[in-house]
Amino acid sequence: MLGSRTDAEDMVQDLFISMHGLVNDNIQNMKSYLSKMMINRCFNELKSARKKE
Repeated sequence: MLGSRTDAEDMVQDLFISMHGLVNDNIQNMKSYLSKMMINRCFNELKSARKKE
């Protein structure tokens, strides 16, 4: 989504750092939850990149 492998790796690392300590029993499907969070972060990054141009 981001066009660069390093950008994608940074997003994944940032997501897992932010998730540390937040995991609880209310999340029933962790795979779906993490996927949705990653998609939202990528969209936010792309939107902010457009504003910088």
